[in-house]
Amino acid sequence: MGLPGVVPESAKFLGGEAEDKDGNQLWRVTLMKDSAIEYSRLLKKNGYHNQLFNFDKEQYGENQKLKAQLEQDMTTLN
Repeated sequence: MGLPGVVPESAKFLGGEAEDKDGNQLWRVTLMKDSAIEYSRLLKKNGYHNQLFNFDKEQYGENQKLKAQLEQDMTTLN
């Protein structure tokens, strides 16, 4: 049984490097937009740390262009 608002089978463990010495792990979960704030409150209430993230396709494209430009600048400087 899943939690309300969580997209089924969206939970993903972000690899072995995402675990600290105390055994804490980093997971990514996709939520329905209208449930995100309530889910965040529920996690905090139960002692889990979380951070909301909103994906912006346009901003992502701009960041990719900037990254490519900076990489090109670095190769010309070296």
